[in-house]
Amino acid sequence: MSSSNLILWRKKYSNINTQSDEVITLDDFRKLQKELAAAKEECAILKKALTIFAKN
Repeated sequence: MSSSNLILWRKKYSNINTQSDEVITLDDFRKLQKELAAAKEECAILKKALTIFAKN
């Protein structure tokens, strides 16, 4: 087993402390980042649609 694998596993499975004293894993954090990006994109699309329909 290489040391690089150990470092990657440690990063992947170590805990991250949040401001609200919650503890999440790196995988959970990445999933939340993806969900946030998707929600922001959806919001931008809806804003554009709203401006198009508001003109009519």
